[in-house]
Amino acid sequence: MPKTKDYQSPCISCKLRRTRCDRKSPICSSCASINLPQELCHYKDFKINLKDKNSKETLNILKQENEELKKELEELKNETTKKVQISTSFKLHHGSSSWASPLTSQPQFENVVDDIIPKIKNELNNQTEIRKMMMNLLETNESINLIKERINRLKIGLDTLEDYSLLEDSIKVIEKALPNYEYITKSFKNFFKFGTSYGTFMNINYDSFWLKYYKLFSEDTKTGFIQINSSLKFPRDLDQVTFLVLFLAFLIYIIFAHLHHTKNPLDKSDIKTNPIILTEYCKILSNVLILYINFEPNHENLNKILNLDHLQGIVQINVFDTFSTGNKFSELIANPKGAGGILNNWKVINIAKMMKLNEDIDLVYAHKDAEYRQGLKQIWYYLSFVNLAFSLEVGMMGKIKPEEIRLYSSLSDNNLPRSLKILNKVCYDFEFIEINSINFQEIHDFFIYPIHNLMELEFTPLIGKINQLNGYDLNNPEECYGFREIASEFSIHILAINALTSIYSFCERKSKLESNELGVQKYKLLKLKTMILLINIGSLIFQSYQRFMNHPDAYSYSPLLTLLHLYIRIRRTFRRVGISISSQVFQNLKKLKRDEIDEILTMNDEEMNRLVDNIIEETGYDYDELNVEDLENWSIEGNSIEMERKFQILNDDEYLLISIIMNLQKVFKSFETPNYNLEFFKNNTTFRFFFKITRTLLILIHKVNSNDTQKQVEPTSRERQKSRELEFNFGEFFQKAFETTQYGFIDPVEIQKEYDSSMNMKLDDKVNGYCKTFD
Repeated sequence: MPKTKDYQSPCISCKLRRTRCDRKSPICSSCASINLPQELCHYKDFKINLKDKNSKETLNILKQENEELKKELEELKNETTKKVQISTSFKLHHGSSSWASPLTSQPQFENVVDDIIPKIKNELNNQTEIRKMMMNLLETNESINLIKERINRLKIGLDTLEDYSLLEDSIKVIEKALPNYEYITKSFKNFFKFGTSYGTFMNINYDSFWLKYYKLFSEDTKTGFIQINSSLKFPRDLDQVTFLVLFLAFLIYIIFAHLHHTKNPLDKSDIKTNPIILTEYCKILSNVLILYINFEPNHENLNKILNLDHLQGIVQINVFDTFSTGNKFSELIANPKGAGGILNNWKVINIAKMMKLNEDIDLVYAHKDAEYRQGLKQIWYYLSFVNLAFSLEVGMMGKIKPEEIRLYSSLSDNNLPRSLKILNKVCYDFEFIEINSINFQEIHDFFIYPIHNLMELEFTPLIGKINQLNGYDLNNPEECYGFREIASEFSIHILAINALTSIYSFCERKSKLESNELGVQKYKLLKLKTMILLINIGSLIFQSYQRFMNHPDAYSYSPLLTLLHLYIRIRRTFRRVGISISSQVFQNLKKLKRDEIDEILTMNDEEMNRLVDNIIEETGYDYDELNVEDLENWSIEGNSIEMERKFQILNDDEYLLISIIMNLQKVFKSFETPNYNLEFFKNNTTFRFFFKITRTLLILIHKVNSNDTQKQVEPTSRERQKSRELEFNFGEFFQKAFETTQYGFIDPVEIQKEYDSSMNMKLDDKVNGYCKTFD
């Protein structure tokens, strides 16, 4: 038996693939998942017996590569440390964006996690048979597992590409999972009925889509199901495979909406698969295409693999994958880093840079038509938007610099690119300032005022957008063509307010360091004003979209796709705001006895709701006193006296928490619609945790306030000693909660390492040459 050590190295296969190893014997779970030969799952501290000569030769190769990796490791450490020196102290990140970090920084609050996780998991398991069916089919799908095995063997060097059989086999597997031809055709025509925009900034060419569709697909006259063109030849038709990636990405959303629409007129029996499996197929197909970059490398093949269809497809898949993994609680609990979303988007950005989208697209792609170039510009704007959103979310510098975002005359009538460029520059420049070397006037001139001007000059007021959504005559389709575009404006507007919130938080910390009490009060109030605005507007957006969901013709409007894009932004905003406000309340709480805290934390939902309702009734606040128009008034922020008069109520923690709770209740109510099953929204961790922690804190803060109003009896010295032993240190709790990042207490350097290693694409020298002269 090997000696016990504090650190046990992974098997050599996992080490080479840079994957987590559970060191199970005789073969670890990771190696077993790709059907690796048992004798190659080798641990340094075990003796192994090799069954054949080929295995011995392979092991010798692995050992040699392992030695090379050791040498590279030190270089990577030094290089990575330099790269993330700025990232680890990202100034626009306020508070933790991980619930697990603050909730487990003190043992007593683990009760919140222990209480809510099983409930959410149980609700997920019971909410619908559809999701269970999806996950079971995915886990038992042998076709997916076999293709994955072949891909992984290629990635770790056990096999080499010799022909296009892997791509051909992948297409055959996917074809078997496609639905009825008539169903797909009708669904796509219905989907494009109200425009071809989707998400933020992005749009597709309607005519081009259908030309490619009818070229690639046809109907099987015997079965009625869709079939893929059997005359595909590679590398000639590689570009048709990239269209297949885009097609699958949209099909996932169509089927997802179909399965969750309770009154869909289309026949569900026409569906042979589910969105989860299609997502895996789409990712597999994209990975296979990337593998073929080095196979027969030439300029023409590279253009066929790295093109607009492929990029739009994987971006769309990332959105759905980010959404769907948000409900895989077992994975989130097992992997508290939760870095999948940002890593996936960084990888897409890396591919976009290989395509030279960070350069002048009109020059690089001068040989393409204007519409194709327009699509590339839009996808680059979208990636820039997501890059900035993740930077604010996780507290790490993004991968796109301000100078890489260009303003094109062809998009001069669209204010969103201008807004994005301004916002990106503000956030990027802010990272390089030092807290002690800049004064508050400079912060206002160079960072706060530009965002204020952006929102006042470039954006329609938030309440105006809400009124526009609420004003659509849903019985008149002609009025509703533009409702998807509003999602783009909401997304960038919400991002700007998030950035402003972070700058105010930075100014509040700077005031504390300088012992400037007036500054602390000023910027705390400004921060709370923008946070409550974000909560209010998020709630109003969900309530507005409920109109579309409730309409008899809801499926034709396909509001679910637009709402998914918005939902991801609002969910992350709620998480950041929720933890930041929770941290503030922790700080304001006086020390409570641990038995008092445990009593509240162990309450069931019924008890907690009853107690919260009593507190709301007892306080008697007017919650209509502050509306969105007031909170979105940026000019008032220069008038300290008026600010204090109008928004002083936000300093009352009970008012603050009750306002959030009431908005969350409205959000949950908006998910109740007769046409869609939206339980997957309601059971999201962010909303459930947010609702749980705000109610818990409200009860705690109310208890403290009630105790303060009661006459206190002087305790004996023994009682004081016992009380000190039981007191809960909220100051320490707050400090830990505020200083952690999304990844808990894990150094972001590790995330950067994972990204750098995953981006280490060993491209053929010829391919690198083609990328440098992409045209």
